[in-house]
Amino acid sequence: MNNNLLFLCLAFGVLILSTVTICVAPLINNVHSHFDDWGTNNCQKDKDEYDANKDTYSALNKKIKKREVDECFAHNAMHDLEYTSLIMDIVFGFIYIRLFTLF
Repeated sequence: MNNNLLFLCLAFGVLILSTVTICVAPLINNVHSHFDDWGTNNCQKDKDEYDANKDTYSALNKKIKKREVDECFAHNAMHDLEYTSLIMDIVFGFIYIRLFTLF
């Protein structure tokens, strides 16, 4: 297979993935107001509060607080990964286009 055709196909594939990411990603598009505070929450403060008071919580309350802290970390991770995937798609797209023009 010709190298030019390979890099051209890879560049278009990455372009399509970038378009899908921009169109589908709920955090990038700010689809719902529920996502407004994702990525900006201070989860460490909540975790420190949970660690300091976990002996005083009942078993059910302890489970609920632990889940809230874990969800906060998961929300921040999802926010960061969504933007990271978009940036990586764009960077790889430029690399493939550059390789297409070199060969």
